[in-house]
Amino acid sequence: MTPGELFRRIDFLLQRLYDMGFRWVEALLGYFLIGAVIVVPIWLIARLLGGGAKK
Repeated sequence: MTPGELFRRIDFLLQRLYDMGFRWVEALLGYFLIGAVIVVPIWLIARLLGGGAKK
């Protein structure tokens, strides 16, 4: 094993750990966007149909 190969393996290991650690962020962002696609139009329709009714 050469020093260059050792550094490549360490780099690969760190990259894999980084990818595994932030994969949940991508999943959470996906769920957040799906929720926004559903909630925002419903909210908008409710605001438009609610007229000027205020407490």
